[in-house]
Amino acid sequence: MAFDPALELNIRFANRPKSASVNSAGLKINYLEWGDPSSPTLLLLHGFTSHAHCWDFLADALCAKYRLIALDLPGHGDSDWSKRGYSVSIFRKALDSFCDQMKLQSFSLLGMSLGGMIGMDFASRYPQRLNKLIIVDAGPKVPNGGRRDQIVQFFGGRSRFTSTEDAFVYRRSQESRCIEYMERYLTYYAVKQMRDGSWTWKFDSLFRNPLMLLLKTQQPNLWECLPDIKCPVLLLNGELSMVLKSDAAKKMAELIPDCRLVTFKDTAHRIHIERPQEFEDQVSAFLQSPKGVGSFSKGSHATSIGD
Repeated sequence: MAFDPALELNIRFANRPKSASVNSAGLKINYLEWGDPSSPTLLLLHGFTSHAHCWDFLADALCAKYRLIALDLPGHGDSDWSKRGYSVSIFRKALDSFCDQMKLQSFSLLGMSLGGMIGMDFASRYPQRLNKLIIVDAGPKVPNGGRRDQIVQFFGGRSRFTSTEDAFVYRRSQESRCIEYMERYLTYYAVKQMRDGSWTWKFDSLFRNPLMLLLKTQQPNLWECLPDIKCPVLLLNGELSMVLKSDAAKKMAELIPDCRLVTFKDTAHRIHIERPQEFEDQVSAFLQSPKGVGSFSKGSHATSIGD
């Protein structure tokens, strides 16, 4: 019997996903799927160096009403590594191919961090395919300054561990705001065991020097894409985030034609595992609203959550 992190941690999911893969743009793309295929579809994209299982908790809560599909992006999780390198455009093309393979014609999309950047690019290019877009703490540009230094320090640090617990302790030492049992659960899916018995991250080794990777690849100017996003957009921002600063989030909300900005107070980047219930409430309410955001005049579409 395969090892089950949920049983190990006494996490009781009511619904477990099926795991499958498709060939997308020449790469094997692994994905997880919950819910009735006839239900409205919500596509889920994780962040940089994460994996599809980061959405297990949200999907378990929403799958009674929605079909949810979570991808391991190329170079992440159990999907193939790309020999062509990585950029938002390359990820977006892989997503487009994945949607064709899965025959997804009309759906909503939720993207966290890197996944949110891909979602912006996708939404501006294929407006007829998206019903709604949820952007989770992602800006149009790759973070610089402190957050970029933090990313380089973390992933340029340790890459071998004696156990999954060792990997969890290391990850926790770098960022401790998220709910502990969720962080521990996600760590199980973030690592793989090597022949010598040690453990290492699943993501492509190129990501261990993300600064060099970004310098070598051409990234699109997503600021220019924002006015072309036609579907309703929910933009979620952590007040303490080093990835999406509040002034940039407000500017995004002004440029996107139909956008609601929600700021989570005293919350950092990974809102979905720091404030999971409030996160779920915002996503669920937005998806259930017949018209999404609705008609907002500029400057009147901001909300704060929590204290």
